[in-house]
Amino acid sequence: NEEDNAHGVRIAGNDQFIVYAINRDGGFTFTTAPFRPMQRCGYWNSNSMLYVYSIATVSTASSDELLTFVQIAEETRTQQVFFSIITVNQSMCGRW
Repeated sequence: NEEDNAHGVRIAGNDQFIVYAINRDGGFTFTTAPFRPMQRCGYWNSNSMLYVYSIATVSTASSDELLTFVQIAEETRTQQVFFSIITVNQSMCGRW
């Protein structure tokens, strides 16, 4: 992973929210529209050994509370690749 910037930022967004991942943190940070600096939310993978290669947002017309994104990640010990769909209820998130 050293040769492809293992600690780089992965970022994706749409008109509902922006999500970004920093591989050294093992998780994701969200900010939702309307975008305000102090309105952020976090999500962490249950497996801290996942290296995130790519993320993408999914628009959800059914609910403003649900934020959905997908990730492509590799488990660094086994080298298994995972495609995950993650949905977070932003009303359950604390504000930083």
